[in-house]
Amino acid sequence: MYDVFEKLVSQGKVERTRLLSIRVKLHVPCQWTCNFCHMEGNPTSQPIRNDIQFSEALISFRDRFGLSEVHFTGGEPSIHREIVEFITKAKNLGFKVKMTTNGQAGHQRYFDCIQAGLDELNMSIHTLDPAELGKLMAPPRNADWGKKALEKQIKLIDAINGKVGTKINTCVGETEVSAIALASFVKQRNVSWRLMNVLEIPDLSYAALKRACNLLGATAVRASIIEGSSSCSVDMRCDDGFAFKLKLIRPHFLEGMCSGCELRSYGGCYEFAYGPRLEMERGMLMVRNCVHRNGPPFSLPINAYFSHPIAEQLQEEL
Repeated sequence: MYDVFEKLVSQGKVERTRLLSIRVKLHVPCQWTCNFCHMEGNPTSQPIRNDIQFSEALISFRDRFGLSEVHFTGGEPSIHREIVEFITKAKNLGFKVKMTTNGQAGHQRYFDCIQAGLDELNMSIHTLDPAELGKLMAPPRNADWGKKALEKQIKLIDAINGKVGTKINTCVGETEVSAIALASFVKQRNVSWRLMNVLEIPDLSYAALKRACNLLGATAVRASIIEGSSSCSVDMRCDDGFAFKLKLIRPHFLEGMCSGCELRSYGGCYEFAYGPRLEMERGMLMVRNCVHRNGPPFSLPINAYFSHPIAEQLQEEL
């Protein structure tokens, strides 16, 4: 899909915005074990504490970088015992609040989050086939488990649609079959849809994304670039007016972090400099800047981050 993206850019059909979001990895636990999940770069992080340091960190990102969105992730953020309080805190600080979920918590949990001020719920639906969903888990689970998990997702989508901004995220690996089947589901419910690649197999994944677009009869109409992040996207539109997005990753680097990195030198980096993530490690609130590597400068204590060249370069880009 890079060729499609680059063609749109060369034609001037591109929208440029700036990084607005700070991702907050609340904890590790999740009911699912998706075999492609990168766990925001850290499968062993601790639960973030809802304390003054966390509030001060959000304020610093808001005031220094002009970030205006908090995106809660995990693990599964909806099962964090203080998720409602975290949403309330972020809203009180003036942030738009998003959350990515697998949709497996009880409906009341999500309604409480919406009542607290949640602005957007991104639900991960990768297939409508129970057996295929089970195969995506590590270790694999059976079709009966997949059927129950999908029923929860569908019921939740129908319950919250129209009550909160709703987006379905679909990771596309080696095959486009599940994505094609999901298109009708998305159309019927009139929710936003975003197709995403699997980081570890970019060539296979991008090829499947391209086949999916061809089968859906979708045409690329605009490229979007987020300055300060490797995240970019392509807006796709079908003849019947159905529209969706392809999320892509472009080679964007922060030299304060990426200079001299061996992963960069041999092409082993797949996410590049995506943007800052908050997490808790060894009892310290940390800013993770890379999902591939650990230790400084890839992960820095919050107090050290704002005086590091990584933060200075990000501020210049924004």
